[in-house]
Amino acid sequence: MSIEQDKIQARFEKLEKDVTNVTEQIKDLDKKRIEAVALLNAIQGAKQQCQMFLQEINNEGSGEQSLTENTGDMGSLGGPPPTAEELEIQKAKELEASINK
Repeated sequence: MSIEQDKIQARFEKLEKDVTNVTEQIKDLDKKRIEAVALLNAIQGAKQQCQMFLQEINNEGSGEQSLTENTGDMGSLGGPPPTAEELEIQKAKELEASINK
């Protein structure tokens, strides 16, 4: 009976390690997802900026608003205000940072 109990205990300990490993993998994947979404948002912002420059070049000389004129609220750093998804990502980063301290 003792041998069976030892086998079961060993299996239990292996499963505990597996749970820990998979939990760490999930954390890493979540972090990578957050980083990928942030990168996607940055790329989309750069794309929008290129579109704006192309539009400005095409409208040059036609009396359209210039790039230096205010075209509305563009946020404190000159870009659009953060989206709900970007705010969620920032909160997740802050939570992760507080957990890892």
